[in-house]
Amino acid sequence: MRGFVLKFLKFFMVAVATYVLVIAIFSNTAEPLLFNGQPFTNVPLNRPNGGLSVLRFRQADSFGQVDVLFLGSSHCYRTFDTAWYAEQGVPAFNLGSSAQSPLISYHLAPQYLEKLDPDLVVLEIYSETLRSNSAESLLDQLANRPMDMSLFKMTAAAGGVKAWNGFLVHLLNFTDENIATRQPKQTSSNGLYVSGGFVRRELSSGGTMAFDEPQIPLNPKQMEYLDRLIGMVLSQGRKIVLVGQPLPRKTLATISDYQDIQAEVEIIATAHGIPFYDFNGLVDAGDLHNTELYYDYHHLNPDGVTAFNERFLEVLKSNGWL
Repeated sequence: MRGFVLKFLKFFMVAVATYVLVIAIFSNTAEPLLFNGQPFTNVPLNRPNGGLSVLRFRQADSFGQVDVLFLGSSHCYRTFDTAWYAEQGVPAFNLGSSAQSPLISYHLAPQYLEKLDPDLVVLEIYSETLRSNSAESLLDQLANRPMDMSLFKMTAAAGGVKAWNGFLVHLLNFTDENIATRQPKQTSSNGLYVSGGFVRRELSSGGTMAFDEPQIPLNPKQMEYLDRLIGMVLSQGRKIVLVGQPLPRKTLATISDYQDIQAEVEIIATAHGIPFYDFNGLVDAGDLHNTELYYDYHHLNPDGVTAFNERFLEVLKSNGWL
């Protein structure tokens, strides 16, 4: 029996070492072939770049104190125009990132709450990130931030083969361009980085494509981390509000359980005594559901960004948040 155990342990150690070696080789040789490709495999060698996250996290480290910190998904960094808020006398930073879920926000927030020291945190809520396993957002974090303990904790919280493989790829990559100096490509179609974290997309399609995200159940883990994130912010003596960016009517009609998800978020917000300003039924959105204000099925175009921010700032001020 003892001999079998020793042989098994030797086999296990060799297998782990071989696995790590293969990941290291692939992460330093195959990645250029998959640059900016889609993370379809369980060994994500690509480098997500669509949200210009590397610029955002780099600037956030030395930006200084702000009045408002925005957290959330691409709805966040493509909607809350930090330059526009500055013009209104509201210093702000947008720390949104691709598909950022509450689990990711929770592990991202502590160091940036300290660095940016906001009075108010605005957490953008999107029904589809509340369904996710956080894999897409985690890969974006791993590819665009220097390795630190928060990334390890984030990976452990997300869990799963792809998450840990992504962590190893990031940890073992020694040939990639330095995150501290990398300059991602900026285009009018993908977006142009604006100081403070916003990504401005100049092009406007004037319409929407079909909603194409899978209707999977709400992820209880995301709701748990939403609750924990709110509690963390409040425990530091800061204010926090939740906001749902308006969506086109066609998209809302396709998300069959949207009101159920909205109600679940409301329960958590109410338990903490904070508002959920969802512009998809809980707050009067006026004409903000008009498809002409979107460039796809869920992202606002430049006209939509301006119209929404004017309305949202009015809501914040009229309710005493600013």
